[in-house]
Amino acid sequence: MVESSGSSSSRVGQRKRPHQHFPPAGEKGAKEEEAPLGGGQARGARLWGLLRRGFRRAVEKMKSEEMKTLHLSHGLQHQCRIVLPSPVCHVTYDLQRRAFVVLDAADTLHLLTEDGCCQGSVKGPAPMKGILYASHVNQFVAWDTGALQVLDSHFQPLSQMPSALPIRCGIYSKHLNRIVTAGDGNLTLWSFRYGSRSLQCRASVSTGLGPTDLFAHLALDTGSTSEPHCCFASCATGVATFDISRGNLLAFRTKLHSREITDLVYCEAIGCVITASRDTTIKVWNKEWDIQIVFVGHT
Repeated sequence: MVESSGSSSSRVGQRKRPHQHFPPAGEKGAKEEEAPLGGGQARGARLWGLLRRGFRRAVEKMKSEEMKTLHLSHGLQHQCRIVLPSPVCHVTYDLQRRAFVVLDAADTLHLLTEDGCCQGSVKGPAPMKGILYASHVNQFVAWDTGALQVLDSHFQPLSQMPSALPIRCGIYSKHLNRIVTAGDGNLTLWSFRYGSRSLQCRASVSTGLGPTDLFAHLALDTGSTSEPHCCFASCATGVATFDISRGNLLAFRTKLHSREITDLVYCEAIGCVITASRDTTIKVWNKEWDIQIVFVGHT
């Protein structure tokens, strides 16, 4: 009689398990990535890649822009406030002294430095509505409604010339070394004579103008070195263009604004006339008087 051992009896009834093989995690992930994506998943992956590339380019562009040097070309900074005993009528700049000359309503001339300090005041020798500085001769020219006067660098009178036509505004042409005045239906050109101690009327432009054309502000095309040398004069809501080298009216544009023009300047950088009006707008015009930019203010 043969007896079975305990170890043999313990294996009775057991099933042999098949050997299982588990691939490494890396191989499994690779196989899953190689699996083809559906249409929606492929489009999503493509868009996500496009977004990532675009974002990266935007960040790099922002970084490069931040490293560039910025040049501020606009803005005003308040420095000081000067109170005069009478309202200001006109201001001109003295290149020799590097100071501002301010004419008030009491015919008093105030000399102010560039930082706002008052260097002194002197009573004008005669009634004046405006004053300008002629840099080529280092003298001043003042005007009233019916006359002009030449003053030396110390505001002492040298001569006085009557004007046959009313004067409302004036400007100095450095290029031509001439004085330009305008008023009721006219623009007049004046030249220095007698050692720059006096003025002589060279030409008066009235053709194409009427007595109701009251010019109030002048601006010169200082950026052009070739003829014609243009002068711009504002009248109500329009602007007239003159050739001051020949003494001709070139054009007269009306209704540029809905209300009266309060001032105009010429910008050399862009070669445009800029006008400001009581309609709270500032307009930039090209040479054909087409609007380039409009700034709208508020009351």
